[in-house]
Amino acid sequence: MERRQLGSTGIHVPAIGMGTWRTFEEERTWLVDEALRAGMNLFDSSPMYGNAEDFLAMALDCQRERAVVATKSWTENPA
Repeated sequence: MERRQLGSTGIHVPAIGMGTWRTFEEERTWLVDEALRAGMNLFDSSPMYGNAEDFLAMALDCQRERAVVATKSWTENPA
């Protein structure tokens, strides 16, 4: 898995993160466990993805420190 440094943070993440849109519409602890075992530590989510952030939070529970979560927000303001 190709990894890159995240800006100047010193944190290294995969070049491609694991998205949660339409994948985390239900409990996915088993999937997060497997992803972390494989070295995946970057998860992408958004409140626009329904309950994905809630299911990701549940799946990470006691292992949150192992993951980087990138989330987005939405605004209807074009400025």
